[in-house]
Amino acid sequence: MSNVDVDLEYRGCEIKVNVSYSYHPPSGFSDEPQEHLVEIEGYSKAKTGKTISKRLQNEIEKHDEERIIEIILSNELDF
Repeated sequence: MSNVDVDLEYRGCEIKVNVSYSYHPPSGFSDEPQEHLVEIEGYSKAKTGKTISKRLQNEIEKHDEERIIEIILSNELDF
């Protein structure tokens, strides 16, 4: 499991959230293009490490999940 800090905006406030995730690169054994698999496992406050509320998690998943996955992929592919 890995972590990344992400700056998000929620109801006009900027918050920093730590996202825990698992990244599984494509196996590369097929001629067909394969997707990178990112599983988001949880969200916590970046400063305290405490889990954020379920309501805020739902809002993040609804509005920012694609952007978070792009950030994770760019971090993983840089390594």
